[in-house]
Amino acid sequence: MPPGPGATPLRIRRVQKITLTLLFIAGIVNFLDRSSLSVAGEAIRADLGLSATEFGVLLSAFSLSYGFAQLPSGILLDRLGPRIVLGAG
Repeated sequence: MPPGPGATPLRIRRVQKITLTLLFIAGIVNFLDRSSLSVAGEAIRADLGLSATEFGVLLSAFSLSYGFAQLPSGILLDRLGPRIVLGAG
């Protein structure tokens, strides 16, 4: 529902700005952490003696397991709410 004619605009508090900034940085770190495997792929393949196909299977398994882990996370978020789930870590 839109605010009435005499309503004051909502202000974003300082703690909300800090929280948003920290969440944004955490998202970037999370993305970089997940994508670092593909960047370091050649060195990992050489160290472990893996072919490109074998390394691709490993990366696929990692991505699939990461994706499947999102299912229970979503169920917990729906049942318990974001405050409890994110607060629990």
